[in-house]
Amino acid sequence: MRRKINLYVLFIVLVSNVLIISLALFFFYFQSHHTIEHEKKFINSQITREFKNLKPILSMIEKQVYLKYQNQIIKFGNEVLKKYPDANGVPLDALKRMSYTINVEQIYLVNREGIILNSTTTEGLNQNIKGRSLGFQRFFDNLFLTHQSGALKFGFSPVDNRLSIFVYYVPEGSKYALVMAIDFINFLECEYPGMANTWLFYRLNEVIPEESDMVESLDVFICDEETRVSVFNRDQKFVIDSKSFNTLFEKGKLALKTDMGEDYYQVFTFNSEYGAVPVQLILKVEYNYDSYRATQKHIVLILFFALLLILLILSFVSPIISERVLIKKIAIINGNLNAIGKANYNDLKAFRGKDELSEILTSISSLKDSVIKREEQFKEAKIHAEVADKLKSAFLANMSHEIRTPLNAVVGFAQLLRDANPSPQDVERYVGLINTNSTRLLQLISDIIDLSQIESGQMRIIPRPVCLNELFSELYATANSKILNQNQIVNNKEIVVELQKESLPSGECIITDPYRLKQIMEQLIDNAVKFTCKGKIQIGFRLNGGFIDFFVQDTGVGIAKENLTRIFERFVQAEDYLTREYGGTGLGLAICRELAIMLGGSIRVESQIDRGSTFWFRVPYRTLPKN
Repeated sequence: MRRKINLYVLFIVLVSNVLIISLALFFFYFQSHHTIEHEKKFINSQITREFKNLKPILSMIEKQVYLKYQNQIIKFGNEVLKKYPDANGVPLDALKRMSYTINVEQIYLVNREGIILNSTTTEGLNQNIKGRSLGFQRFFDNLFLTHQSGALKFGFSPVDNRLSIFVYYVPEGSKYALVMAIDFINFLECEYPGMANTWLFYRLNEVIPEESDMVESLDVFICDEETRVSVFNRDQKFVIDSKSFNTLFEKGKLALKTDMGEDYYQVFTFNSEYGAVPVQLILKVEYNYDSYRATQKHIVLILFFALLLILLILSFVSPIISERVLIKKIAIINGNLNAIGKANYNDLKAFRGKDELSEILTSISSLKDSVIKREEQFKEAKIHAEVADKLKSAFLANMSHEIRTPLNAVVGFAQLLRDANPSPQDVERYVGLINTNSTRLLQLISDIIDLSQIESGQMRIIPRPVCLNELFSELYATANSKILNQNQIVNNKEIVVELQKESLPSGECIITDPYRLKQIMEQLIDNAVKFTCKGKIQIGFRLNGGFIDFFVQDTGVGIAKENLTRIFERFVQAEDYLTREYGGTGLGLAICRELAIMLGGSIRVESQIDRGSTFWFRVPYRTLPKN
């Protein structure tokens, strides 16, 4: 294996040197047929040709923008003016909804002085877009005189400085203009997929400097009288003295000598077909002749000396490289993989380095950590699964009892009604017990169905107006009814129900799902009645900032501190003896927690043994909008 590796190293070095010599010969052969001036003229003509090809592309894009947004801006502009004569009165939601409907990035409302009065974003407010150029000032003033629509302009957004296409419209009688900013790149990606990453500006910036060693850099600026910003880098400004700038715009071209070579400038103007201010682009190409000539003089010597040095070094270091850098490291890597496969993590070895083999060793170490972590997760998952299986088994056993108990009562009392010829008082009592147990059975089945819907994701929340005064009147009656039903069974409940609620404006309703809200409160009331023999139960609500807190407080048996969080888990009750004494499946509070989360709120409990419990249930406080 060592001999093969040494041969591979020698072969790679020889091939590399042959390629270097070939490239050097090709380079000098190519340079012998081209002078600096000839190559510069070729590059300039190529750039000019590419910019000429850009004109129909920009015209096409301008036309597409006109066709897509013209009718929409007129429609929305007239609607906005009709509803909101004052620009500052237009709600932010209305502007954002308009922006989303039209599918544009930003919308501005600008007065005649060019000040941004309103926008889909707070950034850019009070900026003056009119003062950027004299041509744009004349164009903007003409919009208010003619109530022109469909005028387009390429430029940079005053908010986020992105290259954008602007559409303007001034409705007749309006004191402000509606301006839409369409992100140029996003528009290309939507209308011409793939074009955004290959359009001309970026192709010039990337391809031409790579094709020519003479080109140090290439940049394109969008320009007016005051603003000259690079298309590629928004922080890059166009800097040139005023005399040279005037000469550039008079002749359209300008070449300035520099220490390294020459800076070449050229102006390209794109007129709009829809009355917009013309777009002026300035091309800047930095030529570096010094590095070009130096490369010609020294490339051959560098290549040949490099070749000689490589050959000398190779004869000494190739055996060391193959032995120390490759073979030993590969053996360690192979041993580590075998150790991981056998779970012998203490047998792993390491070596130092920053090469690819070291990265592989690091990856193997990460693999070991992942395997160990996964094994721990499997162990934890197994423990959780075993606990869940025990809970499920206990739940099924308890469930069979909970279902059988009310069924036996219903069947037994029904048989008594049929066979025992009871008195009217007994008939009334039997019917009440049948109703109580059938209601208990129905609630149990409903809990099971709700839990299955929650787990399958089929549970739906339907927000509607809920009048809390009416709701709590129903809950008050429900609580007393539950106490009466319990007394028909055990006849030992001495409980008083009290309402503790804040006063709300007459007729005010909150927005939530009334059925699920009532379901949670009835479950909490049912628990309070079940675990309270004597005392009182308080139900009510309190306003707490942007939330409303509902509560059910009892003076029952209470809950131990260590069980305050467990009771919201599925199939869990606070104490086993409570299950035997009071019954229950352990689903009610688990369903309450899930429903509270689905309503956008939460649920918690405060309790002390033998002193009672208070359950708090919070939902967002949302009311109907006032007319």
